[in-house]
Amino acid sequence: MSAHPDRIAWLDTETTGLDETNGHLLEIAIIITDNELNEIAEPFSQIVRPATAQWKTVMNDFVTDMHTVNGLIAAIDDGEGAPLVQVEFDAVNYIHCHCGTEFKPMLAGNSITFDRVWTAHHTPALLAALHYRSIDVTSLDQFVTRSTSLESLNPDDTMPSDHRAVSDLRRSIAVAKHIRQGINGALAPQAG
Repeated sequence: MSAHPDRIAWLDTETTGLDETNGHLLEIAIIITDNELNEIAEPFSQIVRPATAQWKTVMNDFVTDMHTVNGLIAAIDDGEGAPLVQVEFDAVNYIHCHCGTEFKPMLAGNSITFDRVWTAHHTPALLAALHYRSIDVTSLDQFVTRSTSLESLNPDDTMPSDHRAVSDLRRSIAVAKHIRQGINGALAPQAG
């Protein structure tokens, strides 16, 4: 199936760590943009209620601290969220609602291979709703800063991360906009 001509699905997941085979998805967010990187709908964001009570045991200290500070552990402990099968179903419906079913939106995000691997393992129907091509903002930023005189375009100082999925997606979109502005400026015809 062809890529959607004017829809990009920005995806971010929060997880219990780096190991998708033994870990758990804790949050999934999607923002749909047009090609100009304008959000075309309210973001999709759902907390996943892990199926096992032992889900915290697979988190290392770094991840535990991160999800304690950002409130994700407390939210799950307080009963927020839905079973993964429901979150996946809702995410696929969100994509179909805003992108249709004739084309699949291209997948985008920061270090998107990480999210693609987790999605393939835990939510294959969600992955199937997305095009196989990706826009990886981290790779673009690394390529631009290593290949040109431009400095990093990552707005880390102005948009600190709280390691929650929607805010991380908005940071990814902001980086993509910075990269596009830098490339457009470098490619603009010079007066003279």
